[in-house]
Amino acid sequence: MQYRSAVAHPTGGTGSEVVVLVHGLARTSVSMSILAGRLEDDGYRVENWGYGSFGDTIDGHAGAFQAFLDQIEADEGVEKIHYVGHSLGNIIIRAALVKEPPTKPGRIVMLAPPNKGSADAAFWTPLLGDVVKPLQELSNDENSVVNQMGVPANIDIGIIAAANDGRVDLDDTHLDGEKDHIVVPGIHTFIVLREDTAEQVDYFLRNGAFHRE
Repeated sequence: MQYRSAVAHPTGGTGSEVVVLVHGLARTSVSMSILAGRLEDDGYRVENWGYGSFGDTIDGHAGAFQAFLDQIEADEGVEKIHYVGHSLGNIIIRAALVKEPPTKPGRIVMLAPPNKGSADAAFWTPLLGDVVKPLQELSNDENSVVNQMGVPANIDIGIIAAANDGRVDLDDTHLDGEKDHIVVPGIHTFIVLREDTAEQVDYFLRNGAFHRE
């Protein structure tokens, strides 16, 4: 199948800590560009990975993502790799790191993740499942792919949920073994554009917990 990008779109930065961004379903890497710029300003080298979300299964996307990660891990100047996903992007990260644990683990921040599936995905599967291959796998059915998937080991996971998500129930964003979980205002699609989201991402990557007053 064809991916929008077989490689990432670097946004600059030469630090030894890399943040890899993975966008969600029906989005492109452009949707993560504002977040990428903010993380670059915080001193990270940012890699904004793009893929065609409709045309392959979660496992297929995870395989392509892992091939890209292998290139970053081979860079001797990289000491630590962090991961930030949005929606489906989080599930791709999970799938890849469960199958092949990272050799330079940093931390993971998940934005609006359907970790226990999505009732919205289950609703649309009969109508769009033949075209959008990951839909059925993202169902909130207990036997769906996402609900049978493991959790990456030995890496801190922080979850940022949207208060008025509209696509993923708040309870379904949680993940067994999560290090921290926080809710910010906003909706599913635009949580990636919020300044407070970017601040919380940076804080978790540095501290392994979210900032609370």
